[in-house]
Amino acid sequence: MEELANAAPEQQTDKVKIVITRRRGGRGDRVFRFLCYVFTIFSVIVGLFPLYWLLVSSTKDALTASANPPIMTPVLPTKWSVGLDTGGVADYTQDDFEYESAVLLWMTCDRNIPVSALSYSTLWVEDGAVRGRATLTVAKYQSQYAKDLFVGRVTQRVMTGWRDSGSDKYGRLLSHISFAYYGTAQALPAASADEKAAQINQFYSDAQGFSGDFQSFETFSLRAHVGSVVGEKSFWGLFDVYSRAWNSVGTFQHSILHYALNSLVVATVAALLKILVAGGAGYALSKLIKKRWKNAYTMFLIIPLLIPGVIEQVPLYTLFLRMGLKNTFTAIWLPGLADSFTPILFRGFFDALPKDLREAGKVDGATEFGIYFKLILPLSVPVFVYIAISAFVGSWDNFMWPFMILGADSKLTLPLIIHRSMAMVSGARKDYAVTMAISVLTMLPLLPLFLINQKFVSRGLVFSGIKG
Repeated sequence: MEELANAAPEQQTDKVKIVITRRRGGRGDRVFRFLCYVFTIFSVIVGLFPLYWLLVSSTKDALTASANPPIMTPVLPTKWSVGLDTGGVADYTQDDFEYESAVLLWMTCDRNIPVSALSYSTLWVEDGAVRGRATLTVAKYQSQYAKDLFVGRVTQRVMTGWRDSGSDKYGRLLSHISFAYYGTAQALPAASADEKAAQINQFYSDAQGFSGDFQSFETFSLRAHVGSVVGEKSFWGLFDVYSRAWNSVGTFQHSILHYALNSLVVATVAALLKILVAGGAGYALSKLIKKRWKNAYTMFLIIPLLIPGVIEQVPLYTLFLRMGLKNTFTAIWLPGLADSFTPILFRGFFDALPKDLREAGKVDGATEFGIYFKLILPLSVPVFVYIAISAFVGSWDNFMWPFMILGADSKLTLPLIIHRSMAMVSGARKDYAVTMAISVLTMLPLLPLFLINQKFVSRGLVFSGIKG
């Protein structure tokens, strides 16, 4: 240090820079900075992982969505085709092909083969060439099965009875299958040789009674010979789950748009009431109430924050039940008005505004109403937008209280539909991918809301404003 004091000014500057550089580049400093980078990356990964898992799971089918251990990457779904070889079968007609395709396709979907599938198709094979194709998507099967086209198991005996009696159910059965016939015979695709194709082949072998321990009602008998199995990957099939999600919601009394409108109404009114009531309370605490009473009023607002919200739900439920407000949106909005934290948040922002602003308004003859709406409000847009968006998102995502107070199907919101979709059953397997897809659809309207108002949200979070 003595050498530094005796050095020329230019040399002193250089030596000070060297000392600072050495201190910045110390080992402890490098370790600390490294740890900060690690913690930042870890926080980002942990924060984004649930969103990643939601998006990945919403592209899966029922089987891969419930796989254990979980599959962490998207899996391209497969379109499976099986040949119905009519070589040596006399008088095999188009009606025969449609009937046997219905038997094979509906029973295949109903038996829950442990193989992921987007759709199953039968190929009408004659003399080594394809004359026609019948396709049943898994989504079609799931939606129609849920609507009780079949009461109980899908069996050949039931379908044969429908056909022989001329029942309209047989026509409905065929209407959900896509049939295509070729004027010019198509080449037969090469058979798949992987393990999944072998599983499907084994299932057809067992189901026709050649082997296995299938019960009689699980087997089927066809005139055509079940031949080779072909699998084809489909990229666009990743988004088929959204069709299944739409069909699953369609099993309720109303469409998904109806429930989305319910959520929109609940969230919008809740946000407007929040900024109206809490904004006025915050302004009163900041500008109207005398200084000696401000802390007392603020303390009364803080006390409810110490009470866990779940404790209040049962008394509120019994109260609204006796008031006749069950199954009404009013019962959703009223508890949101009893918010103690938001008025304190508004008070902190209003306290940061210039004190002379209100006095100048009074000098100009403005009323308190005019001062609030013409002077205070324009300067407080960031905090109002932040509070409104927070209230909107909180009401849009709210589950527990609406779950308790809303029971009528016409009043349900999207979070309640997500919950009910988990009870949807695809055959004997719960289709969690449908729940994930509905969750993604529920999340989508919130993204543009944040993107459009990102600037106001950021400013509201830091309480930016004119300092007094």
